[in-house]
Amino acid sequence: MPEKLEKSMSVGLTLKQENETEKGIIEGQLVTHSVLDAYSDVFTKESLDKVNKDKTYFLLHMHNWERELGVMKLHQDEQGNLKFIGQLDLSTDDNGNALNKEAQKVYSMMKKGANYQMSVGGLIKSREFGKFNTDEGEVDVRFIKEFEVVEGSIVLKGAVPGATVQTVKGDNNINKNKGDDNMQKNIEDLEKGMNQNTADIKKANEDLAIALKKNEELEGKVEKANEELEKMGKTLDEVMKKGISNPETEEKKETEALQKFLRTGEAGNLRVAKAISSTQVAVLIPSALEREILKEIKENSPFLFNARIYTGKESYRRVPIRNEITPKNQAVKEGVGNTQSGEISYTYIDIKAGKRQVPYPLTDEAREDAFADLVGEIKEAVAEDFGITLSDLTINGTYNETADQFIEGFMTNADVKANAVTSATAGKVTWEDMVKLETGMKKQYRKNAKYYVSLKMYEEMKLWKDTTDRQLWSTIHNGATMVFNGYEVVVDEFLDDIATGKFPAIFCDFKKGYGYYIKNDFEQETNRKVNEGITEIYTRIRIGGKVLRPNAFKPLKVK
Repeated sequence: MPEKLEKSMSVGLTLKQENETEKGIIEGQLVTHSVLDAYSDVFTKESLDKVNKDKTYFLLHMHNWERELGVMKLHQDEQGNLKFIGQLDLSTDDNGNALNKEAQKVYSMMKKGANYQMSVGGLIKSREFGKFNTDEGEVDVRFIKEFEVVEGSIVLKGAVPGATVQTVKGDNNINKNKGDDNMQKNIEDLEKGMNQNTADIKKANEDLAIALKKNEELEGKVEKANEELEKMGKTLDEVMKKGISNPETEEKKETEALQKFLRTGEAGNLRVAKAISSTQVAVLIPSALEREILKEIKENSPFLFNARIYTGKESYRRVPIRNEITPKNQAVKEGVGNTQSGEISYTYIDIKAGKRQVPYPLTDEAREDAFADLVGEIKEAVAEDFGITLSDLTINGTYNETADQFIEGFMTNADVKANAVTSATAGKVTWEDMVKLETGMKKQYRKNAKYYVSLKMYEEMKLWKDTTDRQLWSTIHNGATMVFNGYEVVVDEFLDDIATGKFPAIFCDFKKGYGYYIKNDFEQETNRKVNEGITEIYTRIRIGGKVLRPNAFKPLKVK
């Protein structure tokens, strides 16, 4: 990548005092070759030879792109140094006011004798390090072999000897006697200009009168439209105030209501759910808190948010899965048509939602403690409990309708296991084995796939080394330890260790391969045990999960 270059030259600028057509033109030296600057750099003559002399460059003040002064062109003198001719932007409006006040200020200061210096800004494209002879002996320097000029700046203090603004061409008031011989011609030109200006002013006044009249009509329409918009805005504000609640305020209310329910058993404004017992009250956990629970479940289980999630109110969800197609497109002659047709067919998979719940006993002392964050404590416990269980069942769960266990483990699915790649060496997994998981998968599943590995497999991958004793993983990915062969690596403790017949890793597109069905929302119910002085807080969810596309999975089986 080219290095940024900003080099200030220590030679002053001079204002050239010529005629009106050359007003604001400055000339000088931008870069001097074969001299040592304050930054231990030396521009070679060859580097200046390669600079584009046909291009027009910006002229800035102190390298600040918000302070453009004008433009400049570059050329070389007989010694090969880089010279410039710049034009300060001294343009004015119709009233004679400067449009570029920064340029006008610099120009004015130059006329008063200010000694500015020059600086070049650009990109170093080629350089090398070496020795350079000075009066004090050899020193280490950087030789700039090629660079690209981007801009030239007028600065106060330079760093490189020999570059300056040597001439500034000013207005003709500086040399008042110059051009006196042309006085009569100047007067004639002035009279012609005045006559033309009079005609132009007359026409401009007529056009202005017409424009003012149209402007008055337009202003009336705009004013009326603004009044209507103001009325609409006030109406909309009222609707917004009535119809849209503040999310933070609502979340706080919901949390306070749930806190009260956990302490007193009163549902208040919470949504009521079907309780286990007719003597108990069950409520749905508020939406904001439920989102927080799901977010924390993700931290304990890598699968929930990587899968396809379906929600509903029924006991099961029927999911249509489009079967893989057999290509049927063909070359067709005009007047003949196709001799075969494509087919779209579906396999329907039913995902049932089974009830899963966990009770947490709460002592009377804890319930009555005003400073105890019951909602926060239960939220964290529930998220950790459900996350760990969900991760285990998603990998190893046995589908069992009799026990209402409706989460199928993908490693218990026969079709998924049939896709397995077996390691080349008995009792061992190598880097090449992992690559074969990737290359053995169809491209429609490979694009968004990830490696899911056990803790032992993760450790093994980190210890892989090449023949020079360098770690393979860090060498390949520059230390990106959770990416392997360009794919994310997810570690889960419920995958197998490395042992014969075990499955310590799997490469899969989980969103295409697996789906969860969640019925309703998280529910919470209290069960008071007076004799023990505790209240059991039951949290439940109805959920099921199944493999949707076995071909989206490619497990690794240890030989």
